[in-house]
Amino acid sequence: DINHEALVDYFYYAFIPGPKTIFEQCYKLNPGTVMTITEDKTIKEDPYWEIQSSEPDDRSETDLVQRTFDLINQSVKAHLVSDVPFGCFLSGGIDSSIVAAFMARNMDQPVKTFSIGFEDSEYNELDKAAIVGKALKTNHHEYILSPDVGDIVIKLASQYDEPFGDPSAIPTYLVSKMAIEEVKMCLSGDGGDELFAGYERYNTAIKHLSYDHMPGKRFTRFLSEKLPFNTRGKTRLSLISQDRNNRYADALGIMINSSLKNIFNRNFYNQINNYNAQQSALNYFDNSRDFINQMGIVDFKTYLVDSNLQKVDRASMLSSLEVRVPLLDSSIVEFAYMIPGNKKIVNGNLKDILKCVSNMILPNEISQFPKKGFSVPIKHWSRKQLNPMMREVIFSNNSFVGNYLDMDMVEKIFSAHTVGKVDNSRLLWAIMNLELWSNNYYTS
Repeated sequence: DINHEALVDYFYYAFIPGPKTIFEQCYKLNPGTVMTITEDKTIKEDPYWEIQSSEPDDRSETDLVQRTFDLINQSVKAHLVSDVPFGCFLSGGIDSSIVAAFMARNMDQPVKTFSIGFEDSEYNELDKAAIVGKALKTNHHEYILSPDVGDIVIKLASQYDEPFGDPSAIPTYLVSKMAIEEVKMCLSGDGGDELFAGYERYNTAIKHLSYDHMPGKRFTRFLSEKLPFNTRGKTRLSLISQDRNNRYADALGIMINSSLKNIFNRNFYNQINNYNAQQSALNYFDNSRDFINQMGIVDFKTYLVDSNLQKVDRASMLSSLEVRVPLLDSSIVEFAYMIPGNKKIVNGNLKDILKCVSNMILPNEISQFPKKGFSVPIKHWSRKQLNPMMREVIFSNNSFVGNYLDMDMVEKIFSAHTVGKVDNSRLLWAIMNLELWSNNYYTS
């Protein structure tokens, strides 16, 4: 049977936060946990590692930067122990650039780096990756991804054991496919944003702290819940009506919590009306820490684990490529969450500590590159080349998603997106991938 709460989570986050899975009575083993099954079939779970609450590290910024430098250097060096050829994913962002730089520092031959870009210049960062590659004298490889990716979308949907709505799985798979021609293992920069405060939503959440003191929250919540999907002002009213933690949970989602009920059909909505999808994020807020580090830990335990790392693991192993993540060494994680948040974000400058590390080992211009993230032009693809495929999949006869969604509302959402009235690409992508997943994994 389908786990209805997990399904609601999927439409909220575009992934399913653990320990839930898409199936009832089927669970993921939590990270850092060992399961013991005894002869009498007793099941016991014990954590063997966890981020411990600790006093903030009050050292100077110079000392914090040096300690971060040393820990990353040690971790990258340790992750280079391998009996197979290896390389590095290089997006042009600060995290992968730092990993590549420390690889170059610890190797006696050029690092093999692999980058992927898009025909759409708005999303293409190959020029930045090339600058890093030139600075480090790497053996650099590039691939341009065209929007003709329909077959890849279908293939990836068959490889993820549960619905997965992150479109960056496509370039991750293709860069892995390119890399396996040269190496058997790659290092990546995953984890840097969560550990060192690299997401723009952190700045947004700090800005929205002013909403905490605004009156009339009950009234604004009522209005937000009553306004139809995509109505102008609905998101702002929702932000005002919530506290900081709930607002941040909404920032993690592909839609605001008060919009979720608008997409479900009446039968399914009546079954899950009392469920709050935000709870999967709210569980991890730790009030003993400053707000910036609280947000980072929520990301670390949800978005990083169940979206980013799952994406990379499945997409890379589809090409039999091993990917290692040196920034997630336990020594770096433990130290990073001891760094006070106001030293990670300085006057709105995200990831300040890591940028200082970058300046110690790379040309200064690299740390000043504007952050784009591993974004994919699905807004354009879903309005043009992939639009017919998305319509065919989502509105197929006897569709799986039709058991849960108000398909008349989905039609309105699809049409408004197609004509460019509003960007609903993430939601439509999630719906399409759920339907594709069901074709491979679910029989009613």
